[in-house]
This record gives sequence, structure tokens and C-alpha cells, in this order.
Amino acid sequence: MATIIKTADVDLSNPSPNWKVLAEKYSQQVLKLPQVESGLVSKTQAQKWLSNAAQVLSESELRREIHSSKGFTEQDIRALWAHDHNEYYAKYHASEVYSLKRLESIKIPTEQDRKQIVLQSLFKALITDKYNLQSAKYADQAQFIQSDHNWVNSSPSLMKTETGENILISIKFNYQKDITQSDDIRNHVQILSLLNSQQRVDSAYQYNINIPEEKLEVLSSTALLGSDAFKQSLSLLKIWDTHATDMNVNFEKVTYSKSLFGSISQVSQAHWDHLLNGQTVEMPLDNKSQMTAQQESAFLPVAKRYAAAQRLQVAASKEFDSVKQEIADLVSTFGIPRKMDSHFDLVKVGARNVFDLDRAVNFLQRSNVDPAHYTSAKYDIDSLAKEATSKGVDVEKYRSYSAPNKEKVITTLEVLGVDKSQFNQSANHIHFTGQTRGGVYDRVSELEGQTQATIEDAITTIAKGISLPPEVELSEHTETSPEM
Repeated sequence: MATIIKTADVDLSNPSPNWKVLAEKYSQQVLKLPQVESGLVSKTQAQKWLSNAAQVLSESELRREIHSSKGFTEQDIRALWAHDHNEYYAKYHASEVYSLKRLESIKIPTEQDRKQIVLQSLFKALITDKYNLQSAKYADQAQFIQSDHNWVNSSPSLMKTETGENILISIKFNYQKDITQSDDIRNHVQILSLLNSQQRVDSAYQYNINIPEEKLEVLSSTALLGSDAFKQSLSLLKIWDTHATDMNVNFEKVTYSKSLFGSISQVSQAHWDHLLNGQTVEMPLDNKSQMTAQQESAFLPVAKRYAAAQRLQVAASKEFDSVKQEIADLVSTFGIPRKMDSHFDLVKVGARNVFDLDRAVNFLQRSNVDPAHYTSAKYDIDSLAKEATSKGVDVEKYRSYSAPNKEKVITTLEVLGVDKSQFNQSANHIHFTGQTRGGVYDRVSELEGQTQATIEDAITTIAKGISLPPEVELSEHTETSPEM
């Protein structure tokens, strides 16, 4: 999640070498921002914001920030919606949205944010190829078209099908298939953005990609190395999509809601007007009570153990993964894989045959075997149902519904105008802090360092104390060099 830092507090100790060139290049764009032209933000403040942003952002990131400053992005509107509906939104608060638009703060992407951006590009390219779509080029330019509605500001992916339909696509990774409330808001904002730019949207789909995190890491880390590396990552992704059994691409059609369109318009327009009129929103005070001295006395020691155990669990998991890889790498140097015995009988070295799927598929392709014989068929259920309906087939008898989905229930209540809070009930929830910046985060980082060191020390100590089988004389083997 990107870090939002006050403009005056940005660390400028390691500025981008060409920041002055960037600041000069984008100066006029910043001075033409609506909040600057209206006088809400002074030209001096705008130039200061640009100067600091150019020193810590890449050119593409700076360009994206300037564009985002023209109005509210879908994330901004989600935060404003949460504020108006008294909901919690983890990414940032409405007050931070106001601070960003006033150019009082800069949103600095993390390495994870950069990986998410390149993953979006990779999977957009995959989906475009997989479903024979074409990018509606004008849609990418639509975001720069001047509109009466600066409060809707988005960068949607509008694609054209073989039949000439314009479809909006959005992509999520390793998430539940059902569209959540946040997804609904994002998709509706993107549709509004296109409609306000006079673009036609025939339908919208959300693609949900299920893929192991380690594969996402390989794709993003490689693709970030440059254009050639991006192409290599895309080629690898296409192979995985065809042959990998642990990757799946699903999609769900987005259902439009006139009520939600109206609610989003009201929320965003009201806040944009407030913003330009110099109004502010404040961070709400937490409705919480302080523990009594007696409660604190009982809570503190258990809470400390909880915090320590939680961090130890995380650190131990990381250490196990590291040692697991270390021992696998070591055994791989022992020659041809085979079952091996060691006097240390708590850890076994086995051997198994692993089917090389990629090599086998390459063989079948070279042999001109029809892929239908060795690939799984995937059907576009929505299109199939639409085609069947057009030919008079009653598809209702094939339709079934899963268990109620919380986010869809909430969205339905909102469409009906029902206050969801009447269904709330009070309950305590114990969790580790989710702070990602500030003093609490610094202490969490310090605790992680301590627990990692403790885990490593504990593993070393325990390892030294693990005994060999009673019949084995330790001295016989500690003095003999192992054969590699």
C-alpha cells in the first residue's frame, strides 16, 4: 500500500538525478490543476509539491500523481464513501484524500505497488490475447479529455470484442470470485469516467486470477527489469495459463446499479465542492474506552505474550522456508537424485519422479498433436448462456446459487435503502496492529527484528541439542568428511 507523506516531510536525501528536468516539464500541467486555478492551492505550494514529488517519484509515477490530482480516483471515492457511511477503509482516510488534492501530501508507491501495476499490465495483455480482445485506444486518451465532472477521474481499461462491443475489464489476484462492495464502487466509478468522456460501455467484467504468490513474484520481479524482460514474463504467463494446474482465470459480469451510480455521483460531487470551497474533513475520534488499572494489569502480560507469539509464528515460518530451500539446494549437490540414508534419522532424503509437463507439451506440439487431446476446455459461461437464450433454450433450470455473500448482501441492502447497521452486533476482536507507518509501525519492525534473531538463536540452540540414534557414536562421524 502506497505511503502518504506530507509534502514538507518527504525525504529528499537521495533525489532523482533528473528531477529538475521533470519539474520543469510538468510545471504547466500542475499550474493548470483545478485546485490551483481556483486559488485553493497557491502557485508557490503547487511548485513546492511538484519539486518534492519529482525528487522521489519516477516520471511515470509523477505523471500518474498529477493526473490523479485532477479529481477523485476510484480509491479516493471509496475512502470518501467509507467516511460518509461511517465504514472502515484500510487504504486511507477521507482526510488524506483532501490532503492529496490540496497538494499537501504526496502518495509514494511501495515496491509492492509497483509490482501490482506491472502485474495488471501483464494480465491485461494475457486476457486481451486469450479472449481475442483489442484495446480501445481512445479509452486510454479519454482520461485526459476535459469534462464538466472533474470529480470522476479514472484510468479504465476499455476493450473491444470481435463483435464490436466495448467492454470494461478489471483484474484482481487471488481474491474471492464474488464481486465485493469495493469492487462494485470501483467498477461503477470507471464506467462513470468513460460515460462522462462520451465513451460507450456495453458491459463490464471483473477477472479474478488465482495463481500461487511465488509465481506472481517471479512474473513481477522479472517484468520490472525492462521491456524485453516484460515480454519474457508475458510468454511465461501464457505457458502457465495453458498448462499450469495451479493457475485459473475466472470472470464475473458486473451488474449495473442506477442507485449506486447516483450515490457515487452525490458523494464525489459533494466532496469536490467542499474541497474547492476550502472545507476539510477530520479523522474521526475512535469510540473506545480506556481499560481500568485492574483490567490493564491483567491484560498487559497476556497481550505481550500474544504479540510475541504472533511475530514468532511469522518469523518461524519464514525461517522454515529458508532452511527448507537451503537443505534442498545442499542435497542437489550430492549427485543424481536418489534415496539416501543419514545417521540423523529425523530428516529424510527421498527420491521421486517428477513429470516435466513443459517438456512433454513441447514434444506433443512438435509432433503436431491437436491440443484438444491434451488441454482442458474452458467455457465462457456468460456468453454460452446468452447464446443459448437467443436460440430459445431455457437456461434458468441450469442456474443455481451459492451461499449468501456478505458483500453482496450489504450492496443489496444499500440499493434497497436499508441501513445495514441495524444488523450489526457488538463483539470483541483481538488482532495484531495493522499500522503501516508511524511510531507503532517502527516498534513492530523492531519487534520483528528481535523475534527473527530469537528464532534463529532458538533453532541453532535446539539443533545443537538434538541427539543422534543411541547406537550411533557421534565421534565416529563428526571427524569424517562427508562424500559429496
